[in-house]
Amino acid sequence: TLRQVIVKDWNLDDKAVSQLLSKTAQKEWVSETPNARSESKAQQLADQLADQGLIGQDAILRVLKNGDIPLFIAMLARKTGLAGNFVQRIFYDSSGLALAMACRFASLDRDSFQVIYSYARHSRQHSTQSGAKLKRALQYFDSKTPDQVEIIVRRWQSHPNPTGMWDLGLD
Repeated sequence: TLRQVIVKDWNLDDKAVSQLLSKTAQKEWVSETPNARSESKAQQLADQLADQGLIGQDAILRVLKNGDIPLFIAMLARKTGLAGNFVQRIFYDSSGLALAMACRFASLDRDSFQVIYSYARHSRQHSTQSGAKLKRALQYFDSKTPDQVEIIVRRWQSHPNPTGMWDLGLD
């Protein structure tokens, strides 16, 4: 990849090059957006709440419990720096592993993650494996160090549109 060539040929730090390429790709991707005002109302509200410092754990859970999934997704996207469509995909993913990492990165505690996971599963059909999947997701939530969580989420952030790469870095 381009990153590997730059790191090798120029003898630069891999992490620094990844961050620079990510920022460049995001700027390029945003500049191709025909109308910056095409953001959803949920995204606009999440941006306003974030600017006022009002996106905390309680607010995120309150919005979810009130059933405003688009605003919840926009708030979690804003809190994590991930694309909204990516957050939506991990919200509905049945394993919950990526959602666990996003919640950890957003400084949401284990109980909050469990509530979010349960709401996401409630919006889909229940399966006989849901208890086992919840247990696995909670174990995964607990097993990762803050550094591991940051590496995973920063990798997701490094792609301007990570949909389709939701399991990148998960084991």
